[in-house]
Amino acid sequence: MVSTPNAPEGLFERIEKEAESTCLYKRILLDYTYGLGKIYTQDEIVAAKRSPSFERE
Repeated sequence: MVSTPNAPEGLFERIEKEAESTCLYKRILLDYTYGLGKIYTQDEIVAAKRSPSFERE
């Protein structure tokens, strides 16, 4: 499951805020660096960083 920053207060946010002790899901945070050299090139990341929404995404 992935989150969309422009749609707050949805299912993802509720799961994200749920206590670790009661959540049914294992939450793993993976930022863009995990895809460098695999699904993203450094040039693609440089171009994406020009977007005003990069930090939010």
